[in-house]
Amino acid sequence: MSTLDSLAILTTDIQIAFKRKEYLVGVFLDVASAYDNVLLPVLRQKMRQLSIPVKLTRLVCSLLMERSIFIKSPTCSVDHPKFVWKGLPQGSVLSPLLYSLYTYDLERSVDCFCDILQYADDLALYYASSSLAETNVQLNLALRYLSDWLTRHGLSLSTQKCTAVVFTKKRTIPDVDIVIGEDTIAVSSEVKFLGVILDSRLSGTHHMSYVARKCERGVNVLRSLSGVWWGSHPYSQKLLYNAIVRSHFDYAAFIIDPCNKAALEKIDKVQYKCLRIVSGAMKSSPTNALQPNVVMDLGIRKDSPAAEKALSAKLNSEWPGWLPIFTDASKLSENSNVGLAVWLPKYKVALSFKRPPESSVFTGEATAILEALLYAEIEAGQILECVLGHFQEHQRLRLGHACTPVHLARIRVRDSSVCDCGASEGTVDHLFFECPNLQSSLYDILPPTIPKPGLVGLVTGGASGLGRATVEQLLKQGGRVVVCDLPSSGGQELVKQLGQDAAFVPVDVSSEQDVKNALQVTRDKFGRLDVAVNCAGVATACRVYNFKKDIPFDLKMFQNTVNVNLIGTFNVIRLAAGMIGKNAPNGDGQRGVIVNTASVAAYDGQIGQAAYSASKAGVVGMTLPIARDLAKQGIRVVTIAPGLFRTPLLEQLPEPAIKELESNIPFPSRLGHPNEFALLVQSIIENPMLNGETIRLDASIRLK
Repeated sequence: MSTLDSLAILTTDIQIAFKRKEYLVGVFLDVASAYDNVLLPVLRQKMRQLSIPVKLTRLVCSLLMERSIFIKSPTCSVDHPKFVWKGLPQGSVLSPLLYSLYTYDLERSVDCFCDILQYADDLALYYASSSLAETNVQLNLALRYLSDWLTRHGLSLSTQKCTAVVFTKKRTIPDVDIVIGEDTIAVSSEVKFLGVILDSRLSGTHHMSYVARKCERGVNVLRSLSGVWWGSHPYSQKLLYNAIVRSHFDYAAFIIDPCNKAALEKIDKVQYKCLRIVSGAMKSSPTNALQPNVVMDLGIRKDSPAAEKALSAKLNSEWPGWLPIFTDASKLSENSNVGLAVWLPKYKVALSFKRPPESSVFTGEATAILEALLYAEIEAGQILECVLGHFQEHQRLRLGHACTPVHLARIRVRDSSVCDCGASEGTVDHLFFECPNLQSSLYDILPPTIPKPGLVGLVTGGASGLGRATVEQLLKQGGRVVVCDLPSSGGQELVKQLGQDAAFVPVDVSSEQDVKNALQVTRDKFGRLDVAVNCAGVATACRVYNFKKDIPFDLKMFQNTVNVNLIGTFNVIRLAAGMIGKNAPNGDGQRGVIVNTASVAAYDGQIGQAAYSASKAGVVGMTLPIARDLAKQGIRVVTIAPGLFRTPLLEQLPEPAIKELESNIPFPSRLGHPNEFALLVQSIIENPMLNGETIRLDASIRLK
């Protein structure tokens, strides 16, 4: 998002608040020495979270860690280098990008309290309401959580440079009490944000005065170049004007529109000075006559982006599929021919023509336009004829009245409607896109503008916790998902919320028939299966022998835990592999992915986790052999061993118990979010080199 996008969002929200007669309080923050205080180990972790390639992450971190710098000042200098272990180098082209990666999740800490805009180290928090008391509470809460986030990341706010502004059309501007720690933020009537001065009434007066003062220096440069005896050519003067004067006019010109007319007059006066200097006209020359020959009027130039957007919208609504055609003409000398061309970039068509030397460039331009019109008329007729000629075939395909197994069986020409591949019904969609007998799917040869269908996934334990987050992530990526869970899990209600791309099947993963039914529903509804994710599981806790009650571990409880966590996982793997193996392979030969869920308890089991640790260790142990077994079929198998996550089971614990658990986690010292598990599942699906491995997702926790 650019600076103009951020400014447009902020000013639009301010104008909406004005219409609703609300206050909009903005807090504009300055991060103290932002680049110098970046913690490089945290940056490395953020880059990994964003799925940046490991080699690139290592390269960047090796460049930044243990940098040597030399210190030199007018009074003294240090001959030997000093080593720096944190921070980003000032002036580096990579530093702004790396800082943006470092703070990519900053807005999550405050977006539930107020709106936030961030561009590199420039921050703005704002909240609109008719009640200033509510605004105070929301912004102070946001600042408290923001300060905590910054502290965890080695950053802090410079309260002396932070400013609060109350945007309102009312004459009397009320006071607000915005606090950062023990410091109160000063309230001002204006603020400079991303190069634009915003006043409390959004009048634009202060910004226009600032731009006019800034442009005076450029005007003096133009005046000095035109005032000497040799003078500067008007063309050079105009280029210079565009670079050092008009660029200030153009920046964010639409942001403060509509604004005070008196403010616009200040800019117009600077423009008129430049007109006379560039053209060499006298002071008495009318500006209305000078502008068409030298530079565009500022008002017209300011409105031109909006006019272009309006024209584009009108073209797309009234003439969808319109085609731009470009024309040009040129002449090298008086005795040379006039060359003209017609260019259609979409179809890479270029037409060239010549006219005799007696013709002018204007004649060439007019002829090129005529040739473009003639070409469009001829080609449009051919395209229309082609579409009409194949209209009947298109309609038959849309209705399914084609020579497909389904249609032939319907009219009793064929006994069965099943495709020859035996995988599914022989519909038009199946024959074009999903049949395993295809050398390549039709989507592989269609233009990239036509969207490909998303992955089809099956998620066990998908009604809550890690499974639900995985379901939502797959749907977010454009996929379709079958949610498998117990009948009492609430999966049916969840699917109603998720929409038509999700289906629920009640499943006990230890039951062969239940899993087969789920796969049949997947085949009937979505035609295939690309990804199977095993999240179903149970957790039990009991000592091997309770000496107080003189009772041994219940063997049925042990068997049930292993039956669900280990045998149930294998049951889904073996049956899902049979369906995935019928998919057409992609360019790497891959047909699908199976992701299992183990636990850090497989490595660091606690007292009372004998059954649970044994079942999860079994999942870890069978990952590599199964991956090797299914490798020839192009099916990858990967297991995730999550640590402590905020699942419904852990959320039932009292808050002190959760805090105690979080204190044992090195970094980040908190319970994992289910969506972070889902992001790893997405990364496994997208990375074809991940196979036969168990990945610990545990914030480096090692349970004792």
